[in-house]
Amino acid sequence: MVTVCSHDQYNTTIYGLDDRYRGIRGRRLVVFLHPEDMHTRGLKASARVDLISEAEDGVLRRATGFEVVPYDIPRGCAGAYFPETNVLVPIDSYADRSITPTSKLIPIRLFKAYVTEGERGFASDQGRNFAGCHPIDRRRTGGADSCQGAGVRLVRSPP
Repeated sequence: MVTVCSHDQYNTTIYGLDDRYRGIRGRRLVVFLHPEDMHTRGLKASARVDLISEAEDGVLRRATGFEVVPYDIPRGCAGAYFPETNVLVPIDSYADRSITPTSKLIPIRLFKAYVTEGERGFASDQGRNFAGCHPIDRRRTGGADSCQGAGVRLVRSPP
């Protein structure tokens, strides 16, 4: 997954909930997916998903309740706003040369948001495991999937 800024944002300062660059109005908890990837995974526009980081340190990092938005992004890639997705980036995961967080290279899995009858919102990590969640994608390859045209590697296999 790659992180992006909205039109109404400067670094981590958010001035509004609209993004004229991508046609988003009044919300920020969205994940951009290619329409064919959505179809392959059985997702429709406005479906709710949870994002789970695939960090090598084994720590569970989860961002919940993101709305699926079809977008012209390379297949196999996902995009979402930061700082909403900062929780998915390990504190010790940074670029070798710039020493900046690896927010443009976040390996993730998508799960349909887990909601039971009578619950409002989405499951928290308190006292729950993922047994009740439906995995949509857990891409493991022999190397890396490339977001062609974006110059970003989305998922890499652990060593």
